[in-house]
Amino acid sequence: MSGKAGEAGRRGRILVADDVEFARGILKMLLRREYDVVEAADGRAAIDVLKAEPDSLSCVLLDIKMPGVDGYGVLDFMRGAGLLDRIPVIALTSISDPEGHIRCYESGVIDLVEKPYDEGLLMYKIRWDIERFRRLADRRPPSPLRAVEEHCRRAFGLGGGDEARGMAESFLRSFGECAQRLKDQVETPDFALVRDVSHDLRGFAANSGADDLADMTVVLSACAKAGDAGATAAAARRLLALYDAYRA
Repeated sequence: MSGKAGEAGRRGRILVADDVEFARGILKMLLRREYDVVEAADGRAAIDVLKAEPDSLSCVLLDIKMPGVDGYGVLDFMRGAGLLDRIPVIALTSISDPEGHIRCYESGVIDLVEKPYDEGLLMYKIRWDIERFRRLADRRPPSPLRAVEEHCRRAFGLGGGDEARGMAESFLRSFGECAQRLKDQVETPDFALVRDVSHDLRGFAANSGADDLADMTVVLSACAKAGDAGATAAAARRLLALYDAYRA
């Protein structure tokens, strides 16, 4: 296995989040031969880095016990932003009890190293976990919302991550508003309302690259135009399930 964890010709970039300056310094010295390092002195600073440059990060080394926003708070943010599927997180913790370890894993870390850590073991885990996560990501189909974000980035020439992510979030909010209008249509559908919702959905689905949603709106609209209550209700249920997939 390559010491650069499959980064294919470029140095990886690791976010080190720890409130102890000396601990960050040790990690930076240890990592600098193989990785570029960005430091965060607390959870809030780590979140700022994750917001600003998520696509540049190969891994996060995350201290769990930090004042203010702790490691769990950072993991909560990453989960909400969809970053735990994109960036491996290794917890650095003095927590030694099994329940504490379980909480770390349940919160989204891919691996855990107890303090004080062995430097050789830590470096091995970083290389291994980055490569393992990359292999998993290669086999994992992109989330529908991530695909919308990538479509917006390409279609509108957006260089940074924030604009494309903001457009994807706007898409999801609009989808959610339409889904809310459809929730009462799975038993006795109002055909006129369903056609209106289908029209609204089709309008932004086409511009977002959400081909699965665009196809579903065609089916939903056709069922409503035909006046088939059973087929319309079934199509509405499938569309609501699709919305849940986009939210996941």
